Amino acid sequence: MFKSKNKPKLESDVSISKTLSKYSEVLVFFVLELFAFLGFSFANSFILYALISVILFIFAILFSYDSLKKEKEDGLFFLIFLIPFFLFILLTVCSRFSLNQIDAFTNVLTFVGLLCFVGLGYLSKYIEKFNLKYVFLVIYGALFLLVLISFIYSMVCYIPFYTWIYEGKYIYYDGERSTIYDTIKFLMGFEFNDVSIQHFQLYGTMLFSSVIGLKYISFKKEKKLFIAYLCFAILGLVSILFTINKVNLITFILAIGVIIFLIFVKKNYLALRISIYVILGMLGVLFIIFFLNAQSSWDFVKGLQNLISSNSILNKLFNNNRLSIVYKQALDGLLSFEKIFGDSRNIYEIVPTGSWLFDTMITSGLFGAISFICFVVFSIISIVRYNKISKDSELTKSLINSFVMMFFVYSLFAFDMQPYSHYLNIIPMVQNPMFLIVVFLIGYTFTSKKKLKESLLKQDSVVVDAIVKEGAKETNEK
Repeated sequence: MFKSKNKPKLESDVSISKTLSKYSEVLVFFVLELFAFLGFSFANSFILYALISVILFIFAILFSYDSLKKEKEDGLFFLIFLIPFFLFILLTVCSRFSLNQIDAFTNVLTFVGLLCFVGLGYLSKYIEKFNLKYVFLVIYGALFLLVLISFIYSMVCYIPFYTWIYEGKYIYYDGERSTIYDTIKFLMGFEFNDVSIQHFQLYGTMLFSSVIGLKYISFKKEKKLFIAYLCFAILGLVSILFTINKVNLITFILAIGVIIFLIFVKKNYLALRISIYVILGMLGVLFIIFFLNAQSSWDFVKGLQNLISSNSILNKLFNNNRLSIVYKQALDGLLSFEKIFGDSRNIYEIVPTGSWLFDTMITSGLFGAISFICFVVFSIISIVRYNKISKDSELTKSLINSFVMMFFVYSLFAFDMQPYSHYLNIIPMVQNPMFLIVVFLIGYTFTSKKKLKESLLKQDSVVVDAIVKEGAKETNEK
């Protein structure tokens, strides 16, 4: 008898991913649950979100194992892309601020959890039946409930536009005088708390970012989806306008600007790239001037400081406004041992700036902030590439662009890492649910330069083949 050279496939030879593929819907369901928790800020517990992300990340590796083997080179590029992010979270959890203010378990979980969120985003595109369209529906649906509940309760306690009507007025809370025009009732965990308007409007602004979806949803074909996004956008807009103050008037104008910007440069990637570089360049110059102007112990910058203080416009911009005052406090002595590796002062002495750029210097130190800025720049480049070659729907692309850009623009001016009004409890950006969603989306949209080139070459070859076929067809007809 002759033995067959082809051995029958043993059950153990069957790929793990193929074995688990029939359960992919279960994994997708739990991913959606995670985003429901994040959108609703369920339990207001970073520990809960991080633990769930670790479990889902492990399963995502198993479910996407086959794809990872095929895309080894792309995975390597992703790990290189993550180097600034890795350094950022490492420097954050090891900073003098974190070691003084945050317990060791939460610090370790912050490091692991953030890596799992960005990794889960990257792996999710390889999971069968995963669709970001439904993830956004869950995120905005959960945000809608959170903002609606908090907004209705606040309007019952106060009145619309109370932030303007009662400006400068006070009430007494536990025997101490307290303002009401800059606070709002917000569902934090399982109870309502008085939080800053800036913290509440972060969620309202992120909900309003859904308005861009209306441009890409057909009312005739997807009537229910269109109505859902219309409700999301309207509630986001109303919650912003009814609780508007001077700071959030600026962020609201910027939010409108973000939507207009994304609509008009959607297809012109060259204009998008140039616009981003110009904006980043302008912000870089402003930061350098702010930094030099803030140094109280450097004699060689006295000339610049005198020039700024002697000009009424420059003095107002760099010295005498609510934002510049706190920015200067964060930047002054940044290169000193007390601040360069994170602010080491007592928590009662630290004044949050309301900007992720300057707050990062407080929580992560100078080098941590630089690492995060590098990560943001790399992420922007990667997202532009993703928009250029991804086969995802225009709705999905526009929602990613809007959500990510809206978070960074709003948080650049009005992020409050000390949201509670009546007691001190700092919640850094790395523990904010909206930031965790953004990190996931950045991981999902990762696109290497090599993949961009391959996709463009493939597109060019398709066009050339079509032209050749059309030419041959015309020749035969003649």
